[in-house]
Order: sequence, then C-alpha cells, then structure tokens
Amino acid sequence: MGGVIVNGDDDWFVAGHEFRQLLAGARAMLAHEEDRERLVQAEALQGLILDQLADEQRRRVVAAVDAAALELQRSSTTPRDEREAGFREHLPALRELLARTSQ
Repeated sequence: MGGVIVNGDDDWFVAGHEFRQLLAGARAMLAHEEDRERLVQAEALQGLILDQLADEQRRRVVAAVDAAALELQRSSTTPRDEREAGFREHLPALRELLARTSQ
C-alpha cells in the first residue's frame, strides 16, 4: 500500500503497485533531480508526505503527481481488470486532495 499524506486533511491510499505507477509517471514529468529523488524516497517509504516538502518543491511535486493522475485517468486503454478500473476511479479523489493542497 502507498499513499499521499497531508496532515489535517484526507489522505489517499492505493495498492503499492498503483502508487508506484503513479509516482513513475510523475517522476517522468519532473525537471529537478531533487524532486525525482523525493519521489524515489516516497516510493521506498510507501508514502508521499507533502507537508514535509518545502513550498516550492511541494508545488512542483503536486503539479507532477496531478498531471500523472490525470494522464492515468484519461488513459485511452480499457482497464485490464476490476482492480485497474478501481484505481482509475480513485484518481479524481487524489486530484481533489492535490488541488486543496496547492491552494
């Protein structure tokens, strides 16, 4: 299991392989090596704790995770099974959490 964690707000958790898929997509969108490394650490720890990031890094990471979630949500392929379909159904909740975080 892995998740995006924000103190004092709703956290978002999914299966570990789904979390890794999301972070891999987000890493591919990041230009700063330290941001990509932060996502590697989050994958190892099975959690991305947004409150621990400096403001500027948090904005970059949130934007990349949101873009990766949107890309997965809009994926043109048909889900292979119920688990993948369920993962896609959870992505809008993540995007809402990220939107509240970036305000």
